[in-house]
Amino acid sequence: MPSESSQGPAAEEFVHLALGDGLSLHLWPTKQFKTVRLAAFALRPLDRAEAASAGLLPLVLRRGSTHHPTALSLEETLSDMYGASLEGSTRKVGEHQAISFGGALPDETLVGERGLTNGLLALMHEFVSSPARVGHSLRPDYVAQEKALQQARIKSLVNNKQSYALWRCTEEMCREEPFGTYVLGDLDTLEAVTPESLSSYHERVLQQSPIHVFVVGNVDVEAITQVVADLWRRTPGAIAPVPPTTLGQAPATPRRVTEDHPTSQGWLVMGWRVPVGWNDPLLYAVQVYQNLLGGGVHSLLFKHVREEAHLAYTAFTAWEPAKGIILACAGIDPNKAGEAESIMQKQFDAVAQGGFTDQELEVARRSLVTRIRSSLDSSGWRVQHYLQGVVEGRVRSTAEMLASIAEVGRDEVQKVAGMAKLDTVFFLRGTGT
Repeated sequence: MPSESSQGPAAEEFVHLALGDGLSLHLWPTKQFKTVRLAAFALRPLDRAEAASAGLLPLVLRRGSTHHPTALSLEETLSDMYGASLEGSTRKVGEHQAISFGGALPDETLVGERGLTNGLLALMHEFVSSPARVGHSLRPDYVAQEKALQQARIKSLVNNKQSYALWRCTEEMCREEPFGTYVLGDLDTLEAVTPESLSSYHERVLQQSPIHVFVVGNVDVEAITQVVADLWRRTPGAIAPVPPTTLGQAPATPRRVTEDHPTSQGWLVMGWRVPVGWNDPLLYAVQVYQNLLGGGVHSLLFKHVREEAHLAYTAFTAWEPAKGIILACAGIDPNKAGEAESIMQKQFDAVAQGGFTDQELEVARRSLVTRIRSSLDSSGWRVQHYLQGVVEGRVRSTAEMLASIAEVGRDEVQKVAGMAKLDTVFFLRGTGT
């Protein structure tokens, strides 16, 4: 029998069921949404040697299964299920890679047909466990086609200068850490992937990875639990543990990296380490801190770098909560990098010294609460939020988040600001040619 367990205090609306042998089911029976969302995640440690295979595998699996070997046969089946969807992807969750398959379909009570959710769960499992093959290997044509597409995706990262600059700063900061691995891998490792090696990797993923299945929508808990337990029943084996994300340390002297690119704009990214991880009581103080600095038009970076000094087209912060990393980014005139960095540094120093008003703090708190509340209407956001908690060992409910953010005070913000250390300054310098 499945056993119910807790993922920490106030574990959201989800019911967590351990089904044995590294299989977990997370169910949220609700009538809030007009659709039922399904997702299955196989968790892998983020590793440069296998990142390319992890990025490629779900896309190859999505191309066809034993009973649906072509895209046309799958689309016909999905059409018969009132336009249901089925997709494969991979994503970075802390220092982990989540290989995922998921989909959505209408609430059965709205279309008046039972069994649709069970049918999509079965279809999802079919594509994961019984992919189209030639002999004992995944179809070579599917592997070759998806490799070419993934190569193009990796190469195209540089086309979006803002995203590229943020990634390069992260890569430089975490060059000796798993977090410095790009979620799709690198071109050299991808080139070495063959149908045979990807097939072997597929088997390892199924046999060794913790698998988490999510179901959100108007469903019967007992019926869905039985379906998932029957479909995903696994042979007992060596399930690889998923350790929590580790916090790195900033060097004594910040790294400085400059890259020239043929563009008229420059992108300055300052990467900071704040030694506060997912399970730290100060997590919400860091969330408010980074929002105060760069969370929107109300933020200090936007106000001082863009509005007052007119040095940036945009200025903001990005935060990786499990890793304790804050990236401060500004799109600037390439000749203004020194001035922009000086003003950005002053804002970080000012917050550590209490140089912000009570009103600025309140706006930072309120904007965060508004952003989170607006996300609650997305079942996909709910799943991703819960998955992060599962991976890091503690689920933080939205109710806990909202209440804790509202209670963050000036002293807590100053405390985490005083802990922040500059790790890396990355400058994508536009040469204008």
